Amino acid sequence: MTNLYNWNVKQIFLYMTVSFEHDFGGKNSTKSVITVWDSILPRWETKRSKTTWVMRNRHKYKFENEAIEYPIRDVYHTLKGKTVTVSLKAEVMPIIGHIFSVHLHNTTLALPNKYV
Repeated sequence: MTNLYNWNVKQIFLYMTVSFEHDFGGKNSTKSVITVWDSILPRWETKRSKTTWVMRNRHKYKFENEAIEYPIRDVYHTLKGKTVTVSLKAEVMPIIGHIFSVHLHNTTLALPNKYV
């Protein structure tokens, strides 16, 4: 994510989505995209003792001990054995200018045939 930061970036909104196809038994299928995790990565932070601004070294994000904030509820059990796409995306919010989106990474996961 180092290439996303420059002098004009105020903060980055980082989020993870899960997308999958719904097939309701007919010809119609619907694609769903669900946000399961998000975080705001500010460029600056203030120290408690001073009012000076300090650069935050947040160019690398570690996903250790992160939990799913918004879990997926499969009420009709239509996701058993399906393949879903997990995507990591970012919205870059500049100090001056337009917000722009960046697609950082994609991977696919096969869901289990049985729920625990």
